[in-house]
Amino acid sequence: MKIRFCFLVFAMTVLLVFCGCANRPDYANMEKSQLQASMLSPPDTLDKLLDRCHVVVQGILRNDAQTELKTNSTFGIEIINSGATKSTLHITKVLQAQEIGEGDDISIYEPYYAAEYNEKPCLFYLSNYLPAEPGKEYIFFLNEKESGGYIADAVEYSRYPVPETQAWDEAEMDSLTREELFLAEGADLEKYMALYKEVLDEYGES
Repeated sequence: MKIRFCFLVFAMTVLLVFCGCANRPDYANMEKSQLQASMLSPPDTLDKLLDRCHVVVQGILRNDAQTELKTNSTFGIEIINSGATKSTLHITKVLQAQEIGEGDDISIYEPYYAAEYNEKPCLFYLSNYLPAEPGKEYIFFLNEKESGGYIADAVEYSRYPVPETQAWDEAEMDSLTREELFLAEGADLEKYMALYKEVLDEYGES
């Protein structure tokens, strides 16, 4: 009986591990499609970014991404009107926010989603915002949604990876690629990096 119980516990553990890993689609190997071109007037200074986004937090993304789509039916065919990916952000620092505390978990809606297209999974994204990495720490600039949760309203300019070392090195920053920053190929890396450095000067440890 004890052996059977141990085997059952082991089997359930393996099942949970694989179910947890299966939560996240394989975004990297999907076809990609840009839903909207780059922002017409992207924020090029921290002040402009703060004028647009009123909640600034630092946190770690949970591995619990869920696709949320708005659809309508035309002649029996479901058509996607819009979509986003909802994830949990575990707050490690509150940089500018009300009613959010360190240690809280909040729901954030990121401007991308995965859906079937021509019978294949495809990643659809706004501007140049590609999926971030669960377990990694980011600084997010967000706005509250009327229906609850928070939205990355400035697309790729809403999210900045937190450097792994406390004192960030400008030379190392300049060597970062779009892929390492979770940006699409069309992203204006020069503009993004200039704002990224300004964000770290204000909120990071240099």
